[in-house]
Amino acid sequence: MEPGPATLEIGPHYGATNRVAERRLPGSLSVGQVHAHFPKHLHETYGQRDERAHGDGTAMPFPESGVHTVVWFTMVHHVPSPEQQDPLFPQAGRILRPCGFFAISDGRASVTGAVLKLGDTDVPVPPETRPRRLRAASFWQVDMTSTKGSCSLPDVRGR
Repeated sequence: MEPGPATLEIGPHYGATNRVAERRLPGSLSVGQVHAHFPKHLHETYGQRDERAHGDGTAMPFPESGVHTVVWFTMVHHVPSPEQQDPLFPQAGRILRPCGFFAISDGRASVTGAVLKLGDTDVPVPPETRPRRLRAASFWQVDMTSTKGSCSLPDVRGR
């Protein structure tokens, strides 16, 4: 993936992936998070470098075509159903500039994952459904790379 000068990370939770993204991604890094206390925590942890916003992933408070890259790292499986997950994809596309990159990394369904997430929402997006779901959200180039085990990562070019 070749990120552009403005990246949005959706759903960083307490910031484990945000910490890595801050070091590795060029330019600005904005964050959208559904839990109200996490943007404040991230702001206190990382300072005022970037925008930290509270918002639902289906109605994020970021401008249309405002970023070059959108990333989701182990976030989507926290959304309780495919029907609730699907509106997230076009929202990411709305924020993404034309020909931008959208990268997703999320766990696969497994017994180990189910045990680790006992009491938490765990509805992974099956890798075989991702290309279809992304194309339905108007992403035109979907390159899927699956890794053995827990994650898969599509490199998706925007509308």
